[in-house]
Amino acid sequence: MTEGSAKAAAKSEPLHLSANAIPAWTDEARRADRLAGLLLAGLAALFAFFVTRRIGAIPAPTAAEGFLAHEALTGGLMLSRPALDWTLWAALVAFGDGVAQVRVYGVLLALATLVIIYSIGRKLHSRAAGLLAVACLIGDPNFFNSLRTFRPETGAVTFALLGFYLFLRAQATDRLGRKWLWGLLGGAASLLAGWFDPIGWSGFLWVLAWGLIQRGDLLGSTSWRIFLLGAGALLLPYLLWIGTHWAEYQRQAAQVAAVLYGQPGLSLWENLLAEGRRYAGWSNGILLIPTPDSLSVRLFQGMTLGALAYLGVRTARTISHMVSHWQFVRELRRRFGGMPAPAELKELYESGEVRLPKVGTLESWMFERGGLLRRLSLIVQEIEKDTRPITHWLQVLGAPSHPDWRIPRTGLLVVTLTGIVSLALFDSYKLPASLPILTAWFALCVGVFVVDALRWAVEQRRRTVPRVLRGLAVGVTMLALVTATLGSGGRAVWRFHRWTRTFTPAPYADLALVLRQVVPPGATIVASNTHRFAFPLGTRYVAPLDEEPFPAQIADENQPVVMITDETRASAPLRKLAAQSQWPLIAELSGTLYGTVRVYRLTGTESAPSLPARYYFMGSTNGYARRGYYTEQQRQEATLVWLAEPTELERLTKNLPHAGMRPPEVQRDGSQLALRIVTDVSNYTTRLRLPLPPLKPNVMYRLQTAVRVTQGGAVIGVRDQTGLWLNEPVALSESQTYVPIDILFVTNGRGDAELAIGNRRNQPAASALYLGRVEVREIGANP
Repeated sequence: MTEGSAKAAAKSEPLHLSANAIPAWTDEARRADRLAGLLLAGLAALFAFFVTRRIGAIPAPTAAEGFLAHEALTGGLMLSRPALDWTLWAALVAFGDGVAQVRVYGVLLALATLVIIYSIGRKLHSRAAGLLAVACLIGDPNFFNSLRTFRPETGAVTFALLGFYLFLRAQATDRLGRKWLWGLLGGAASLLAGWFDPIGWSGFLWVLAWGLIQRGDLLGSTSWRIFLLGAGALLLPYLLWIGTHWAEYQRQAAQVAAVLYGQPGLSLWENLLAEGRRYAGWSNGILLIPTPDSLSVRLFQGMTLGALAYLGVRTARTISHMVSHWQFVRELRRRFGGMPAPAELKELYESGEVRLPKVGTLESWMFERGGLLRRLSLIVQEIEKDTRPITHWLQVLGAPSHPDWRIPRTGLLVVTLTGIVSLALFDSYKLPASLPILTAWFALCVGVFVVDALRWAVEQRRRTVPRVLRGLAVGVTMLALVTATLGSGGRAVWRFHRWTRTFTPAPYADLALVLRQVVPPGATIVASNTHRFAFPLGTRYVAPLDEEPFPAQIADENQPVVMITDETRASAPLRKLAAQSQWPLIAELSGTLYGTVRVYRLTGTESAPSLPARYYFMGSTNGYARRGYYTEQQRQEATLVWLAEPTELERLTKNLPHAGMRPPEVQRDGSQLALRIVTDVSNYTTRLRLPLPPLKPNVMYRLQTAVRVTQGGAVIGVRDQTGLWLNEPVALSESQTYVPIDILFVTNGRGDAELAIGNRRNQPAASALYLGRVEVREIGANP
């Protein structure tokens, strides 16, 4: 049989290769998809439940969030970031204006990201790989933290991944109509990613790298040309639009950069040298709880390094098997002067004179249609005309293969490395919110690595004893690593959930209510972008940048003008101007989410000067204030509602369960009587609860006492009967004198409260302390 007859035989049974790792749509595939869909829905529901815990209060609203919400509603981002402007405007119109609504919009984008990551993993490898990638990303503290405040990078990540997935869909179909649909939508989605944030332009580089690996040129793929057409169809009108509004575009871009980043970008070389800061911040990232938990981050990073090394080895093996194919073809040509007939090839194979190379690890998808390795490698060029018939007859003759030989692992590695390099070169700000554009690909690499390792371990069960033991060791090790990685992430998220249950943060609505009370109706507001959420739509709001001479903007105002300052970095220029001027102070709000907030009158006169209104908030602990505030008059009129001497406290404790601890007793400590309390060995556990008298619901009270710790460490605070802390517990260590305790707390809807005493966190031994008399004063409800 001649070379031509071999090719004819190959054409009679064509070998269909595809980048799609999912088999034909069968009943089994449908059942697997349903099960994977249920698991994905469960993961997404759990993620949404945990990430939205107190989302409107923890952390405090940022200047970036207020700026984005206001500009989206007023069309202030139409030129510089149109996709962000349109989508955020639609979300605020649908959900309402507010900090919680803005953050929920970011969470919805994140949920879409998880679905897209699963879809990419399913198409490139398997359903299990996609689900593992989603689970890894959910347990990543940086991804979790990035969604607690809204940033435009969230939408950029979502649409960049969506554009890449749609490009894969366009490549996987042979129907021209669907190819056009998915290609156009993919190009449009990638363009929208760049209109959210500049890091979104990385999506085009991903598709370019993928296309080069598969085709070897820029415009050789129909899908790639359609993809570019989809992006260009929107890009060209946009360029014409900003060309006619260039000055306004520059103003918007400068304002967005100043508010969102607050620092100049680095040069290309400086940016590359500073890239380590991004990964250092990821390693040291913590959940929004008082104590850090970076174990899940380090496990995720370790698994990522292992996955990248594995994909690198697989790529090297691909090239080595290409060399073996070349040597195989060269040997046949040397013996027969060309390609032998199939019968002659079979005879050589059965006689053992020809050693067949492996087909499975060749990853034929890379060069079957003219991929990069085929175009650039002299080895593959030499066997170009013989590749298909040789591959076909190798399969017919039963050459060694693998069931997953169509999976494009090399493409996944190249796209991941492209993302790493592009972000290192072009993203100058190293913000945590931009890291998910990389960790999404890291999670996909980890999913492929884990599934491949477990499949290999299972395949060893029917082989020799040493290989069975080796497979068992690899499988157990991989399961242990996956369990540790996912378990650590889940534990950190659960700790955050528990913390939100025992912490009652101050809602921004309290501060907004007071600001609206002290600001005259219809006044123009001059403040940083932080306080845009405090005032309704339609209020004129001026947010000067740096030391911009804003008084010129309000010189002709007929309405009153006020200026609001706080202790944040964004308000520094306003504080400097307030110190240089003699503007009258209208109100002072102490202990707020942003430190001391002051309101000044810039224009408008009063018939007679008056003292500024003063409000006192609960104060900040661990960066967050607790709910409740009161006025100067309420503080002066606070009345004593309960007083208990140590003897009365001892009587109250006699009927309480002590859980094995020594019963408290009154002792003389120096010149005064005090209640001596000895706890048992515990860890941040409440060991004694002294019930307070029935109090009014939703009213602020002040508890005062004095404590001296003689051994170990203790915490003291006020809780309700369900165990919810009504204030941040005060931590105490050993001291020679009594430490005064002054606790503010707001009762719940039932008015029940109790004084709780326990061991300090990580306290290794029992604690002993003396407790003086306890006073409770009523300050009153919020005015």
